[in-house]
Amino acid sequence: EVGGFFADPVDEPAEAPVAPQEYRPSPAFLQNKLPTTLRKQKIKSIQIEGLARVSKETVVSYLYLKEGDTLSQNKINEALKRLHGTSLFADIKMQIKNGVLTIKVIENAIINRLAFEGNKRLKEADLSKEIQLRPRMVLTSAKVQEDVERLLNVYRRNGRYSVVIEPKVIQLEQNRLDLVFEIREGDLTLVRGITFLGNKAFDDEDLKEVLSTKETAWYKILSNNDRYDPDRLLHDQSLLRDHYMAKGYLDFHFGEVSADLHPNHKHFFLTFNMDEGNRYKVGKVEIISDVAKIDSAMLKSELLVKSGNYYSALDTRQTIEDMNKLLTGKGHVFIDVQPDLKRNAESSTVDVTFRIIETQKVFIEEIRLSGNYKTRENVIRRELKMNEGDALNVAKVREARENLEALEYFKVVRIDSEPGSGPDKVILTIDVEEKRTTLFNFSAGYGIGDGIMGKIGMTESNFLGQGQHIGVDTTIAQRRKEVTMHFTEPYFLKRDLSAGFDVTYSRSDLQRESSYDVNSIGGALRLGYNFSENLRHTVSYNLERRHLIARDVKHGSNKHKISKAIKIDRGLNTLSSLGSQFMWDRRDRKKDPSRGFQLILDNELAGLGGSARYFKTNVTFNAYRPITESVIGSIRLEGGHNHSFTRRLHNLDRYLIGAPTIRGFNVGGIGPRDVTTKEKEAIGGTTWAVISGELTVPVSFLPREFGVKGHIFADAGTLFGGLKGYPGSIRRRLRGLNKVRVSVGFGVSVNTPMGLLRFDISRAIRKHKRDEVQTFTLGAGTRLQ
Repeated sequence: EVGGFFADPVDEPAEAPVAPQEYRPSPAFLQNKLPTTLRKQKIKSIQIEGLARVSKETVVSYLYLKEGDTLSQNKINEALKRLHGTSLFADIKMQIKNGVLTIKVIENAIINRLAFEGNKRLKEADLSKEIQLRPRMVLTSAKVQEDVERLLNVYRRNGRYSVVIEPKVIQLEQNRLDLVFEIREGDLTLVRGITFLGNKAFDDEDLKEVLSTKETAWYKILSNNDRYDPDRLLHDQSLLRDHYMAKGYLDFHFGEVSADLHPNHKHFFLTFNMDEGNRYKVGKVEIISDVAKIDSAMLKSELLVKSGNYYSALDTRQTIEDMNKLLTGKGHVFIDVQPDLKRNAESSTVDVTFRIIETQKVFIEEIRLSGNYKTRENVIRRELKMNEGDALNVAKVREARENLEALEYFKVVRIDSEPGSGPDKVILTIDVEEKRTTLFNFSAGYGIGDGIMGKIGMTESNFLGQGQHIGVDTTIAQRRKEVTMHFTEPYFLKRDLSAGFDVTYSRSDLQRESSYDVNSIGGALRLGYNFSENLRHTVSYNLERRHLIARDVKHGSNKHKISKAIKIDRGLNTLSSLGSQFMWDRRDRKKDPSRGFQLILDNELAGLGGSARYFKTNVTFNAYRPITESVIGSIRLEGGHNHSFTRRLHNLDRYLIGAPTIRGFNVGGIGPRDVTTKEKEAIGGTTWAVISGELTVPVSFLPREFGVKGHIFADAGTLFGGLKGYPGSIRRRLRGLNKVRVSVGFGVSVNTPMGLLRFDISRAIRKHKRDEVQTFTLGAGTRLQ
């Protein structure tokens, strides 16, 4: 809704609204033909009246009329149009008498200052970016109305459809004015209901999960996905179409999609009318090459589309990408893979043919960047993997966009092409919209080993626009205090190498497990690189000074003597080690994966100086597979061994395991311990292994937006080894307790806007009598940024 456009004097109220108007032809000779007696009259002179800022020469230059010219209706009309098109004048009048052409003008006012009033939800700087008018520009009502519409669209994108914007002017001397946009922002316009018509294969709740727009609810105070946005509605239609295509509904199409605004302007009701059509299975699958030098047989290993399965547009798209990557890697640049689908509606099958064709030879003439006000150009270009002069490769363009989006520096990444200087050349334009990369975070929660904890920190993921990552984190918990500073350069020495360092100071309370405390200060150097898209290798050097504090307690009748196996390692200890990690990650997503696997191999060699001498190996394997549409099965295998090059492994380098690695037991609740002391201290072991299986299912009777999931799990594991290195007098007091422990249980997790909350109830069904069990496990965390 657009209010009036008023001109208010500075010192006294305006007597009546005055609106600057665009020129509208008013002279009689514009509405009627020139009088016959004047049609052939020659111009003897030209006079301009009403000029203040604009020079006479400027006006004459737009007339295309000069002394000696003969007047005509067309010449007058063209002159008026050109003067009007300059936007310099609010009104123009012409008259001719005795050969003297007189032009009377009223100049448009100049904007002295722009201001916004009433804006609380959006900053003035953000609103200024959206409008085209600026101080010292000529004011026209058309431009004002255009800017009002731009501002309305900004508020609508932020969910405020009841906003009212009224532009007003304050007249100043010398034909100047201040322009003020008075804003009444109104309430948020939220999506109250989402309805689907024509859906049979999926119920409403399943389809609502697909949409990025959500229905409003009281618990969504920290979310904005319940605000109506027409652009988001278009995106939701694309998401629904992709969802059905991924499930084999090739005939799916939309009917009417409507967004109805309630008369109170506070709520929208969305309706998706659609026709699902048939669901198709894959019939024949073929690969046909129209390029003689390419054997289609070598591409069969890339096929994800299988005959007899339900057709999936996702599998087809991924197959094309994999084939294009394989062909590009073998030097076939001007090649493309195109899918050909032949449907048989009667049998509900579709034959899929992947055809390899030769494309036109096109080269990149220029790469233009825009929108990167903070991020340096070299940071963007190093993610492109292509340069000017290279052959244009669609797969590489798609990969470039994905790489830039993965940086998390930009809200939007757009890559387009324009014709170059020749038919075989193109200009790539990359337009980005930057977002905030500095995060101040606060978290609070409960950890199994640390108790109640709080964390505060700052991270900057694009330091000085160079793509460097720097951060400081402070953790204060019941049983741990820690301060960490870290820095990472993702392209060290201008190569695809990530290099960085960490500096850490910590104090840990391990009294409950092993009756000692640990203070440590140290740092690490890191260097990482990718072997391939899914395989990464990281090497590191770690130097740490550690102090194990363990002492007997004597308070009156309360006497507690700690284990001699712990006393023997009291004091300072220096660790100097070289580490290596291989990570092979084929999960479909990092958070809440539903399929794929991750394999991590960690090795550490200590003894490059310092007092510790050992070689440690840890292996972690996680695999995920959907059992049904909503049930995810997962398996976890973990284990490790630490081999000491000295007679005995130091207490600080031994393994202490329990929950959450193996649920149903306390941290340090299993494995070797001193059975002669009052506290039965855990001294840890040198070898461990755990296997865990879990089923994850959604909790259907609660809103899915809560992200509530149920878990059923079983864990089995063991910890043993490292007792032989102790003197006989100490070894006789120790027990290995190396039997396999087993626990089962169930849990509930809630993915809240403030963080993940998980509660598990477990029972140890196979244990040792000296193990420390734990039935309830609570993990909680929050993050504010």
